Amino acid sequence: MTHSTDIHYGTRTGVLVYPILTLVITLLGCGQPVGPERARVSGTAHYDGRPIPYGEIKFSPDAELGGNGPQGQVFIVDGKFDTAKLDKGPVAGPHVVEIYGFDGIANEEVGPWGDPLFIPYTTKVTVSSGDSILEFSIPAGQKPVKAAY
Repeated sequence: MTHSTDIHYGTRTGVLVYPILTLVITLLGCGQPVGPERARVSGTAHYDGRPIPYGEIKFSPDAELGGNGPQGQVFIVDGKFDTAKLDKGPVAGPHVVEIYGFDGIANEEVGPWGDPLFIPYTTKVTVSSGDSILEFSIPAGQKPVKAAY
């Protein structure tokens, strides 16, 4: 007989607790960004004084200087880039930056990006929180060995 009271109490508690718990979890989960806040980075990228037709920039937090967090990336189109288009900007802090540039002329040997213009170029930058404008200028003489990327 005492069991019927326990079961009744447990059912009433479940009826109240589970909907409230579901509501709280839903409200906490909605609209919250996942991971650390990413900065918006935009700007220009040139090789030998000319806009890079097509390419990619990767921002890797520089652990040697205390940087941490996810990698950021952005595509270069006609010498311009803006991380707002992919929402994969870097986190604020020091970064090692790798820049890949291609001629943008698709062919069967190397694919839709075309032939590489230069060997992957590496530099370092510090990204501020919020919006940053960066200019990358890769010097001539960074010619790659013909290879498919």
